[in-house]
Amino acid sequence: MQYSKVKRNTEFTGFYRSGCVVLKGCKREFVACFGTPKNKFSYYQSAKWACGDFYKYKLVSFESREKLDCVLELFKIYNITNNRFYVSATSLGCVNSIRWCNYLDNSLVQDSYIKWAKGEPSTDPSKECVYVDYDSAKIEFTFAKTNCKADIFSMTESLTSFESNTLGIK
Repeated sequence: MQYSKVKRNTEFTGFYRSGCVVLKGCKREFVACFGTPKNKFSYYQSAKWACGDFYKYKLVSFESREKLDCVLELFKIYNITNNRFYVSATSLGCVNSIRWCNYLDNSLVQDSYIKWAKGEPSTDPSKECVYVDYDSAKIEFTFAKTNCKADIFSMTESLTSFESNTLGIK
């Protein structure tokens, strides 16, 4: 696997795999990995890569409507094509309680701005990890659940916030 080092006009140094796109905006850096089967991993592998100590990223979470809309605007600006990405939501151990991994009090199912695919969210106990399908024509994410061992692309966000990193998008 190839890794590239990217220096920014900040103290932060980001790392990403070949075939990944760094999206700067919404006061964060997002990395969308797609394009080649080499960038498809299970949920656990994706989370491990994102959360590695020196990467300073996590799988993306959409804990607010504003953040979801902002990332969709970034996808539009960067001309991201239709793809499927893991996000940080799971229902591990409790199929009816889907939560953002870093936001224990924010139940994903109860958020009205989340658009679920038909028949979702699944209560199948073998489907505990959440992904989004990005539709570039509609500029929208559709959420669904899958088996955590499925190889899917991932989308991460920096843990560090950047006030000057907005592309005019807050």
